[in-house]
Amino acid sequence: SGGALSVKGNVTNAGNISLCSSGTLGDDLKVGGNYTNTGAGTFTGNNRAIWFVNFTSPIVPITQIVTSATALTIPFVVTSGGTAGTTVQLASDVIISSSPTGANVISFGASGADVIDINGRNLTIGDLTSIGTIAGTGTFKGSTTSNLSILGTTASGSIGTLSFTTGFENLGTFTMNRQPSVVGCVLGTPLTVNTSLALTNGHVDLGINNLTLASGASIGGTPGSASFVIADDTGGQLTRTLSTSGTYTYPIGDNSGTTEYTPATFTFTGGTYGGTVGVRVIDAVHPTNVGTTDH
Repeated sequence: SGGALSVKGNVTNAGNISLCSSGTLGDDLKVGGNYTNTGAGTFTGNNRAIWFVNFTSPIVPITQIVTSATALTIPFVVTSGGTAGTTVQLASDVIISSSPTGANVISFGASGADVIDINGRNLTIGDLTSIGTIAGTGTFKGSTTSNLSILGTTASGSIGTLSFTTGFENLGTFTMNRQPSVVGCVLGTPLTVNTSLALTNGHVDLGINNLTLASGASIGGTPGSASFVIADDTGGQLTRTLSTSGTYTYPIGDNSGTTEYTPATFTFTGGTYGGTVGVRVIDAVHPTNVGTTDH
């Protein structure tokens, strides 16, 4: 304890790094270069943060690589890239576990230039005991093989806004398992899911952005009233790229007034496929529907 440990270069851990066991505020590790856990290295966060800091002067953009022989668990991550930004690139799977306190599980720098590059790895934000949120305006750099899981308790609410770096708005798998029947995250940019969208607890609110399922991407988890894609009439669409005939279900609903799960199913037979079909919900009776109850 006694304040943050700042290292302006690389940190290689071949033994044991344990941040303040009392979790004292400010007893964090601030790294100006790469962070590496070797095969023998262990990191114990004790509810404290690793800061990825751009110490360059004059300031220029930097990349800081995170490597670990096994999945690395960090309670909190802070990026402090200044006006030029820092890109925290994962070379290993990382779990940013947060804590039951409700603090920010990820805090991006104020400039909006900071990036977490998932880099084809598995990034898990939160765990089943956490209620932390994402703060700041940084972005996640995805790819078709990058996997992102958003976890939390049954009382965790929304983790906040997920924004992806322009040109890298892709994930392999995207998992939502947070508080049931409430918004789990809001998309701040468009996103394409290439392998699987897993909906277990919590809603993915599209805001004004489209969520696209690439050709062949599946929907897993347990979509229903506890977890679906909010695609309101004034916002984005849940879109599928079609390459073959078949029956496709869109686990959508709206958040206009009462939050309601209203999935749509389409069956396509014959023909040539090479486009997309997108859907969203208009919370109103269709003008040509004269039914008084079923609409």
